Amino acid sequence: MSRFIRAGLPALFGLLTIVYGVQSIADGFQAIGPTPVEVVRTGLVPLLIGAALVLAGLAIGHRSRLGYALGLSVTALMVVAGIGVVVAEVPYLQQGGLSASLGGGVMVLAGLWILFWLLYGRSMRGARASFAPTWQAGDRRMGIVLAALAIFSTGAYFGLGIVDANAVANESADQAEAAQLVIGTSIEVNVIDVRTSPGSEVGTSLPIEHLTLEISISGTTPYLLATAPRLCLTDVATFEDPAHKPDVFCWGAPDPSPAIAAAFADLTVSTDRRSFRLDLARGRSLCPFMAGVWNAALQLTPQLRATPGGGVGPVPESYTTWTHFTVASATAIPPDEAIGSCLAETVSP
Repeated sequence: MSRFIRAGLPALFGLLTIVYGVQSIADGFQAIGPTPVEVVRTGLVPLLIGAALVLAGLAIGHRSRLGYALGLSVTALMVVAGIGVVVAEVPYLQQGGLSASLGGGVMVLAGLWILFWLLYGRSMRGARASFAPTWQAGDRRMGIVLAALAIFSTGAYFGLGIVDANAVANESADQAEAAQLVIGTSIEVNVIDVRTSPGSEVGTSLPIEHLTLEISISGTTPYLLATAPRLCLTDVATFEDPAHKPDVFCWGAPDPSPAIAAAFADLTVSTDRRSFRLDLARGRSLCPFMAGVWNAALQLTPQLRATPGGGVGPVPESYTTWTHFTVASATAIPPDEAIGSCLAETVSP
């Protein structure tokens, strides 16, 4: 095996590993879920391994004493990596079926990988006489660079791990604080006017066609919001249905959320009661809600980072508080028995 191949193989695999690390970081920033620190920490490992392999290839190319030692070290590491892959595939072989077939193929490739690097190591040992017999000044400089790379990589990896752990802890604390703020937020609903469809007889259970409501909102602690609140009106049965989707089955036209956004233009929930009136028609609502016990669900997104001592969570979480209220009038009397969720009437089994 020529000098070019002995030096070029570690450098080539190093460059490929660096490309993989850069690509993993780029993909991580576009993914939903991992934090930026976690993405960088994960991609840092292949970047540093690739840099070490490139440096090893340079040292081998100079035929230095350190280059010879690095060539044998690269051989050992590559063989150990191949053995690790073989061991990792053993459970898949035990499962049988498709997993065993794929695992068997991976083990064959890992075996070829191990054989390849054993031949590489044999070539390095055979070329020992072509390397410098003693340590040179260049070996010392390359050793310092490799040691600095190892120290930096270790410190950066564990340092970023500490930063990420602290960020996760802060985010958990933020979410707990936000949830408590929303729990402490009260919503009251007073029914001003109720109308059913024209021609309804007194006492009949017909869909509600029009509601005028007065909504009052206050918090036990003042806080800022990341976005305007959203309101969803349903009957209680629909609200408690596990299949309920607020963006689909909420009652009322026009959408009451813009009116609430106008009432909360300052994006602040205060301890003072804030009241506003909604004049809503059924519109195109999928649910023919009748008179009875309804639910008003208010979605709130506290912005903790904008408050003194607030957290550092990258994305504010939304939480929901709700209250029940009764819809009844002379022409819309609540039934004696509970009415089932409207989802049964609008969704096919």
